[in-house]
Amino acid sequence: MFVIGCWQNKIIRTTNNEQRITIPVQNSLEKKESIKLNRKISISLFCILISTVLWLLISLSANNNSSYIDIPVSFEGFDHSKTITNKLPSHLKLRVTTNEFKIFINRYFFGKDTVKIVSNALNLEERDGKSFILTKDIQTEIEEQLRPHIKILSVIPDTIHFFFDRRTEKKIPVKLKANLSYEKQYELADSIKLTPDSITVSGSEKLLNKISYIETVPLQLNSLKENTSKNVLLNKSSMFDSNKNINYDTNRISISSSDVNILIPIEKYTESTVEVNILTEGFISSAHVVISPLKVKIKYHVSFSNFDKVNPDMFTASINNPDFKYAHSGKTPVIVMKKPEFVKITRIEPEKVDYIIK
Repeated sequence: MFVIGCWQNKIIRTTNNEQRITIPVQNSLEKKESIKLNRKISISLFCILISTVLWLLISLSANNNSSYIDIPVSFEGFDHSKTITNKLPSHLKLRVTTNEFKIFINRYFFGKDTVKIVSNALNLEERDGKSFILTKDIQTEIEEQLRPHIKILSVIPDTIHFFFDRRTEKKIPVKLKANLSYEKQYELADSIKLTPDSITVSGSEKLLNKISYIETVPLQLNSLKENTSKNVLLNKSSMFDSNKNINYDTNRISISSSDVNILIPIEKYTESTVEVNILTEGFISSAHVVISPLKVKIKYHVSFSNFDKVNPDMFTASINNPDFKYAHSGKTPVIVMKKPEFVKITRIEPEKVDYIIK
């Protein structure tokens, strides 16, 4: 047996039976070389990336410069018997001295952290009956909460005013703001129940005098066909919808509950009809009137649970309409004077009747 080797193929021969076996070699070698090349490129790119990041960090940390940053801020811990009536700033602009690296870290990692200023740290001054602070007096407290630590040079605005008023309470009703639709033959069985149906609000007496109710956030429910219960958030800004010109801050108004539970009673309805006489008593004082026809059909919707409770004696129809200007003869509308509370009138036939005054 002998072996003949070449780049493209390997040929194996035997003395008895000649067999030719071709084994691909070049493709396998090319694949190995490609993997090695990709690995070298990946390592090179990773090294370039690390070098770039290190260079950037060194450059950002090299020098301290004066720069501006915005921070969210809140004021807390005031006497509960008083309330602040003016709108306080939600952000402060700080002129700081630090390197670009710390500014980068603060802006993109801690920039959303709210700096809390508590009342006992405030050196409130009073002038012309109004309280205020100089923001330079709270620089140290702000610095202690900044991450990473940054040296503050100044704060904008340089003065913050506080207008105080006596805190009071008031009870107001809750109104549901909703758009409801029902499956065919299903309707509201009773009034929608809200729990609680009223809440207590507290704040400035002057501001509470402008508030008469609060609404829920808009609620959209479609194709209702069974009793539905949901918790719905209250919309604090709705308390001022009727007073658009008021400069208010909803954070200065406290509410006893942030949401309410609503219960929507749904029931399947059917349509039915009763026929009743048309009353003419009291028609234009003591005048004698002749009408045609003498009876009217009243069509109504009623729930299945109340269907058997309805009888014609529960309805009254009349033509004694004080708002109608009568001639000697003509047509007059028929009005339903009495009906059960649990039915909904859908149609009156006929809607008008002929009359003659004698």
